[in-house]
Amino acid sequence: MPSIKTRSKYTLTAVAVAVAASLTATSFTPAAAGFPDKPITVIVGTGAGGGADRFARTIAKHAPKHLGVDMVVVNKPGGGGQVALNDFIANGETDGYTLFTALIPHIIYWSQTRPDGQSGFQLDDLVHIAQPVRIPSGFMVPASSEFKTFDDLVKFAKANPGKLTMGMNGKRSGGHGLVKMLEKAAGIDIAEIAYGGGSKQVKGVLSNEVAVLNTNVMHAVQYKDELRPLAFAGEKRSALAPDTPTLRELGYDVVDYVTRGFVAPKGIDMARVEILRKGLKAMSEDPGFIADLKALGLPADYMNHEETQVYIDNFLKNNDWLLKEFKQ
Repeated sequence: MPSIKTRSKYTLTAVAVAVAASLTATSFTPAAAGFPDKPITVIVGTGAGGGADRFARTIAKHAPKHLGVDMVVVNKPGGGGQVALNDFIANGETDGYTLFTALIPHIIYWSQTRPDGQSGFQLDDLVHIAQPVRIPSGFMVPASSEFKTFDDLVKFAKANPGKLTMGMNGKRSGGHGLVKMLEKAAGIDIAEIAYGGGSKQVKGVLSNEVAVLNTNVMHAVQYKDELRPLAFAGEKRSALAPDTPTLRELGYDVVDYVTRGFVAPKGIDMARVEILRKGLKAMSEDPGFIADLKALGLPADYMNHEETQVYIDNFLKNNDWLLKEFKQ
């Protein structure tokens, strides 16, 4: 078997630091000269308080230092983020002052598995700025759960096909993909319950609407007293949850991450893109930014645009079976 791999705003006072000043004059096009010189809007396709929202607000906190301008976070929930991304691409704001908070593999599932004839963005409509965060996915239960280990969970699922309830962040999403990977690797059948974002998923498992939270390592930090992590799908144990085994350690060949970063529409001036990339790269190396991410349970694991494209290409290749299943 192959490896299974509302509206809310947040504005900060700008400081007089311009990334453009550090670039040579020959690197500018007329459209890039002086960019950025006003606040940048960052769209989050889910509600306030979720993982993507907290990531974007952490970026916004450090934007004045590394981009020279404020960032304004605008939440546009709907369809787990797909509705807002479709609108973002359709509107085609290519001046660099509006970015979208993109999660991988979510954008892959949405673009590759929508029904034939249904309109929406395609992967080649997106210009990747960077992905500063890569988080191992995994499974958690309430601290009071009968499942003390991941093996407990699998044994229950095998003895009770279709009875193990698991919260996820929407159909054809990253969480849905992880459920299918686990079902295939462990030979079990899971009852999937879709929620409209990470914060709703947590509420669902803590109120016993579902038995298991399909999540990532972030929640092991944020809810360390309320939730018990059973396993994560990283290539190695996460430094943020060092006592929790990987699925591979337990005999299940499943590796899965969720990344968080930014995209712009195709057609944006690439000189402006390079300014944004340089600022985000500098931010990713800032100890204060790294510490803020860690406090949220978000590991700093920066991928530039080229690494991001390789990551996407590998995901498409390794998970072709899953994309075909979702397409049916």
